[in-house]
Amino acid sequence: ILRARARQMCGDEPLFKKYLSMASRNVIGKDGIQLQCRAKLANDLNRQLNAKVEAAWKDFGRREICTASGRMTFKQAERLFIRTLVRDGEVLIQKIPVRNSHGFTLKFIDVSYLDEMYNDTQNGNRVIMSIEVDDDNRAVAYWLTTPSPDIMFSKRQVRTRVRIPAEQMIHSFLVNDDESQ
Repeated sequence: ILRARARQMCGDEPLFKKYLSMASRNVIGKDGIQLQCRAKLANDLNRQLNAKVEAAWKDFGRREICTASGRMTFKQAERLFIRTLVRDGEVLIQKIPVRNSHGFTLKFIDVSYLDEMYNDTQNGNRVIMSIEVDDDNRAVAYWLTTPSPDIMFSKRQVRTRVRIPAEQMIHSFLVNDDESQ
């Protein structure tokens, strides 16, 4: 309910739109997050390695490589990340293995694909609100499902869950009170 209200405000309230814009601009900056590699070889900078790493970073940031949709550069993805985190309180990104020069690309997934009502046990682990965790509360997997508003019940669609290993996911969220929330 809170996420839906925040998304509604994003569309209706000019002050909220401005806040999201300011958060994105002030956190990410005009040029996006930059990489300045400082690997050393003995006591001196390894300029050749640093140049290769920085070139690879720049290459990954291209629209064709960075996101699965091919629509966003890394700077645009950074801005979307901050806007989504501020608006929804969490961001979910899947690292998809692909055949490109970096071996993966990023896919933003709407956090509503995590069913807050899905609690279960799987493989000896607990599933809490669609996130499978081990005994140390470390995420093991994410159980993604089609959000109920997107299911066409008139066509008798069934809600199915897909298990995505945690190594493929980036799940960032705002921690307010304690680490176990």
